[in-house]
Amino acid sequence: MKVKLGEIELNVALYRSGRKSLALFVHPDMRIECRFPLVCSLNTVEEFINSKTGWLQKTLRKIAARPKQTNRTFQEASLQPFLGAEYGLKLMASARVNVQLSDLELILSCRKPGSPVSVSRVLRNWYREQAKRVFTERLIVCQKLFSGKQSCSGLVIRRMKSRWGSCSSTGMITLNSRLVEYPIDVIDYVIVHELCHRVHFSHNKQFYRLLAEKMPDWCERRALLSG
Repeated sequence: MKVKLGEIELNVALYRSGRKSLALFVHPDMRIECRFPLVCSLNTVEEFINSKTGWLQKTLRKIAARPKQTNRTFQEASLQPFLGAEYGLKLMASARVNVQLSDLELILSCRKPGSPVSVSRVLRNWYREQAKRVFTERLIVCQKLFSGKQSCSGLVIRRMKSRWGSCSSTGMITLNSRLVEYPIDVIDYVIVHELCHRVHFSHNKQFYRLLAEKMPDWCERRALLSG
């Protein structure tokens, strides 16, 4: 069955089963399916799906915004993203572990430059250090858009599979370490988004009104996350 969401028409797979109620599912690969009872008519199914278009749009948007899984390689000249640019990886043998960023290259020195495991470990630590430095600096900048009452109570940086950031009820902001791969404008968007949750905890109209007030071009910045 087809369902129209604005200008877009999507397919919904239908499954008749022994269940007692109708249910709509959206899979991580954006497939949509509806499961319904054996005695349920297709007209009823169609009405049910059409009544869920708002939920479908919100859910599809949320899935599209999730961090994409990347197949990173760690060989010589492989591209490594950092703050919106890509740098060729230059590997060097050295007893001292070191990572330096030049205009065109990310120069990594370690004992076993031919080992992807060793290189990935060094890079992971370097990215974590950079994320801590950059996110701390940008949080200070972004908090100036808000009054002191809306400041966060702390910053946590970790790798997350399903989101770019979160804000707890106590004001603790968590940022995905992979954000350091993106431009500063994108990092600022995620931080401001989470700071807005200090005022409006849910994604209601008031939340988006505040977000637009603090960052008028937030939609353009958010689009870069799913690009």
